[in-house]
Amino acid sequence: MRLLQLPCPGNSFDEHRSKCKVYYVNTATFAFILSFSSFINIGLAEREDQGHENNAQLAGQFKLAMACLNGDGLDRDYKKAGKWFEKAAPQGHAISQYNLGWLYETGAGGIQDFTLAAKWYRAAAEQGIIPAQFSLGHFYHNGLGVPQDYQKAIHFYTQAAEQGHAMAQNNLGLLYHAGKGVDVDFFQAIKWYNLAADQGIPEAQNNLGLLFAFGQGIRKDLIKAYAWALTARSNGVDNRQFIAILNKDISRQQLAEAQKIAGKLIAHATAQNQISINARSE
Repeated sequence: MRLLQLPCPGNSFDEHRSKCKVYYVNTATFAFILSFSSFINIGLAEREDQGHENNAQLAGQFKLAMACLNGDGLDRDYKKAGKWFEKAAPQGHAISQYNLGWLYETGAGGIQDFTLAAKWYRAAAEQGIIPAQFSLGHFYHNGLGVPQDYQKAIHFYTQAAEQGHAMAQNNLGLLYHAGKGVDVDFFQAIKWYNLAADQGIPEAQNNLGLLFAFGQGIRKDLIKAYAWALTARSNGVDNRQFIAILNKDISRQQLAEAQKIAGKLIAHATAQNQISINARSE
């Protein structure tokens, strides 16, 4: 997770604008990306096998790579996984391309090389692998292995976000919020933050709270701002400064209402997370 500073103008909070943090989701959250990667790859393995059903050698390379990656029947060994992905990826195996990009991005296989990571993410993204589209957007967003280009980041984030990728939705909202690669558009920011927040992304929950607090693209609503801030806080976002600012202007009655709404939002987020966990285990 990475913090970006954005101007937060307007209303009685104007003097606090420098304290407002808009949260960005970073792909380098190692443990999460590994489990997410494994889930996506296993879930798509059947499709990949069908696409290469006449190439038993390629299918074997991929399955052996996945066994090494996940420790499935073998000791977990990222270096060996990378070796087998290196054989499958040049043959057009999309999931191998994505996983190889992930190994190069994180350095889990022993070599960290953002240029090679971008190469393989691009190959996988062009074949419709959603996490690869998100990762390539992240690379263009931050200039990792490619020149920084916010417009290309928007392009690849949008590809992933439109297919329901929650982290891409948050980061796409952030670019519209900040006006990077595009004119500032609070309505688009709200749209994408909302979709990500509904999927339980705490950074998006906090960012949505900021828009309500400052009346950006939406009517100012301290109750909803506080409710989203509390929800994000319960999910691990360190937004104490934001909550402290809200506490200065919110009444006891509004606070009670915000806490009630936050309870429902937190329950919904918990349910969404459980659905995601259950889906990954199937």
